[in-house]
Amino acid sequence: MKRIQAMMGLLAVCACLLIGTSPGVRAQQPVTAFEVADEVARIAVEGELWPGFDPTAYPLAVYDGENTCLFHHPSPPEGFAPVAGRDGAFILPGRHETIRANTALDIGGVQTATVMLDMMLDMSLRAIAAVAVHELFHVYQEAQRVQWPSANEAELFTYPVTEEGILALQRLETEAFRRALLAEDAPTRRGWAQRALALRRERFALLPPGACEYERGNELIEGTAHYIQAKAERNPELMLIPPDGYSPERIRQRTYALGHALALLLDEFRQDWKRERIEGEWAPLDVLLHEVLAETAGEQPPDFTADERAEAKEAAQADAQAVVTKRAELKQSFLEAEGFAITVLAAGEPLWPRGFDPMNVQVLGGNEVLHMRWLRLGNEGASLEVLDRWVLTEGAGEHPLFGGVRRMTVRGLGGEPRLTVVEGKLRLETDGFTGEFAEAKVEKAGGGLVITLR
Repeated sequence: MKRIQAMMGLLAVCACLLIGTSPGVRAQQPVTAFEVADEVARIAVEGELWPGFDPTAYPLAVYDGENTCLFHHPSPPEGFAPVAGRDGAFILPGRHETIRANTALDIGGVQTATVMLDMMLDMSLRAIAAVAVHELFHVYQEAQRVQWPSANEAELFTYPVTEEGILALQRLETEAFRRALLAEDAPTRRGWAQRALALRRERFALLPPGACEYERGNELIEGTAHYIQAKAERNPELMLIPPDGYSPERIRQRTYALGHALALLLDEFRQDWKRERIEGEWAPLDVLLHEVLAETAGEQPPDFTADERAEAKEAAQADAQAVVTKRAELKQSFLEAEGFAITVLAAGEPLWPRGFDPMNVQVLGGNEVLHMRWLRLGNEGASLEVLDRWVLTEGAGEHPLFGGVRRMTVRGLGGEPRLTVVEGKLRLETDGFTGEFAEAKVEKAGGGLVITLR
């Protein structure tokens, strides 16, 4: 488990992706990378989004499906060529090797926001530019790392999603936050916010400390980024909490929305909260809100009725059973997938996670994890990447992923991979799968390949 913390830096590329973004009005013509950059510049001069944050002060990479365009980067990597007549813009044919999602990552030794236009075909230019601002805000956060904490993604895989008591409190807490945002007057907003925080304290007392820290870290990092995104898009309804709340395994999605909600409530009760905290260490947003609300005495906060609490308890029971059913169905769907299959067995050193999409993973239990979009694994003698295919991994240690991977299986590939030798390493490549292995035994078995790493 000591290796978990050491690897968190490698996983800074975990995707933010598009949760709660609004389609807007579809553009008549495909949006270009240059239009996105220009729209970001317009947003930057419309008004302050966050004290000290200028979205044009940080590098932005935009992949449009054919080329990667780079803006405001101080030292573009090899392959990027200057764009004639466009200061500070560079272009690379194809997709840069690091880009896998809308996120923030290292390009040429510099933290850079990345945006994939082919993932946002039905969104307006303004909405796409707001997503770019969201990711640029993450670059700003990284530059201010001494103040901004982080969320340990390892907790996502061990979060207790079938504990009915926790799920019932989660439902009530989420609904209390929703009612606080929808309230028509300040006293009612204050009351439901206080009730939400009280329910949170009760729920956090039942959770492992790491799970609480994960929620608070994501609320602070991703919640504020969505808060910025909504302001940039000028869309106050972005990331509204749905009436039915969130299913147990939508942990990340819930933290995005509640972090945004907490920021809005802080705006309501202390508009200068950002400037007060900008120079100091960041406390969790719920702790900040509790401090603000505690400064002034209010009436007894509203509460849920006995019937509402009973409904939440009944819904939590159904939620827990739905998790078990969903896991079984997803695993069966994976096993029944047609097409070529590749299994990689790590006989010695496990394969370690080097990148994955936290928005598209499913814990199946029994140390198994289903990755439904992107996964990169490797060790000293092997590296592999799977993109846009389902991958089943079996953990080698205490943690289902961060303790290392003993077995990895990908199914539904288009055909048998091409085998070549590159600099003394065996290279296998097919649509959706790439792997390089220093020492491996490759065998055909059951309509696929089994690769045993020595």
